[in-house]
Amino acid sequence: MTLSKDEQGRLDEIESCTRSTDPVFVASLDLPAAQRRRRQQVLLVQCGFWIGPLILIIGAGAANGMISIGTFVGCYGFIIIVCATVTALRDRSRR
Repeated sequence: MTLSKDEQGRLDEIESCTRSTDPVFVASLDLPAAQRRRRQQVLLVQCGFWIGPLILIIGAGAANGMISIGTFVGCYGFIIIVCATVTALRDRSRR
């Protein structure tokens, strides 16, 4: 269905006003950018699920006591796993 020139002019006016007043909203409607962000997020979650346990194991193997570099490295690996899990669950609940 085609729009009349008056309707098209009104639509263009609404679009330009929206772009100038709320650029964040307009950016959220950009489908290719949203798909890129989603692919990047999925890639980061997958890396977190692979790298997190690896760092945790390396840190646990290098730990020589309660306060050591290995313990901190292991904790960092655990934090990566938790962040990846939370991000994956949050993304899953949005669908």
